Amino acid sequence: MIVDILIVEDDESTNAAMMKLLSRMGHRPRGACTFTAAMDEVNRCAPQVLITDWDLGELKSGIDVATTALALRANCKVVFCSGNSQSALRRNTQHLNICRYIRKPISMSQMRNEFKTVFDEL
Repeated sequence: MIVDILIVEDDESTNAAMMKLLSRMGHRPRGACTFTAAMDEVNRCAPQVLITDWDLGELKSGIDVATTALALRANCKVVFCSGNSQSALRRNTQHLNICRYIRKPISMSQMRNEFKTVFDEL
């Protein structure tokens, strides 16, 4: 099953690595490196799975992207992949239905396993 995935990651090399990994897993992910690009993608077509960093280096964050994605597609699986405090992230997203929290840095094999678990829940 090909899943519509949006990756929102402001670090271009991390974004590219996730895109490559998901492509190798048989999916066609879309990517966005800024909040504005992410919102354009979400509004164009809300993804089945949103993989987002919390801190996008802008005034708005991955939480804002997730909030919009979930408003447009209530069954969107949201995965936060962040190097910031997981407890603070969980506190700030307790009002949202978050599928998974992944702590960076993470190896590609661990990331593959995390993503596979998410896709198995679809």
